[in-house]
Amino acid sequence: RFSAESNGRIAASMAVLDAALLHELGRLAETCAGAGCGYPPGMAEAERLIFKPVVESLFIHGLADRRTPAFDEALRTLGIDLGQLRPGYPFEVWERAIVSAVVLFPELSREQALETMGRRLTEATFDHSVVGRVMLPLLRLLGVGQGAMRALPHGADQNFNHITFGALTRGSLEVRMSHVGGIPEFAQGALLGLFPRLGAKDVRCRITRVAPPGAEYLVEWS
Repeated sequence: RFSAESNGRIAASMAVLDAALLHELGRLAETCAGAGCGYPPGMAEAERLIFKPVVESLFIHGLADRRTPAFDEALRTLGIDLGQLRPGYPFEVWERAIVSAVVLFPELSREQALETMGRRLTEATFDHSVVGRVMLPLLRLLGVGQGAMRALPHGADQNFNHITFGALTRGSLEVRMSHVGGIPEFAQGALLGLFPRLGAKDVRCRITRVAPPGAEYLVEWS
């Protein structure tokens, strides 16, 4: 429990971070619009963008111990040059890149590999981004459920996957994502990576409903 003054300071700090994230999202969107980001002019899907920070977090940091020169070349063929990242990429390119990375985990099934990559993305985001490192201590002060509900909708990594929430209890949270494409296990892994960072123990996450392009999840912890 915190005093009203402490709660006020936490809220003020989170408001500053929220504003910074929204500013970064807008800046990336504007930069990406100017750069084209791989879409022909006027193409409607141009609004579905994955921005540079998340691509960097996963492929440069999260998969650093698994990548091979052959895989990097395959990414370049798909349109992602890790040596010269664009401001953003169409979701379809991002999805194909993730699916192609399944081969980096030959010991796992497709679903397990996608989940592992999602978990690695979250961990790399907190470990290697300034915003992630600054935000995490404040999120932990809010508690597991409230921290997750504050963190998930405000990432500056994409501009189309709307995240909402269902029931929140002391040990569970329902999460709804509007657009996970054909890789719902990847988002499942991202959730499994987030909740332990917020202080949750024995975290479980299962997909409760898939309604393409969205999915629903139940996260439980002790």
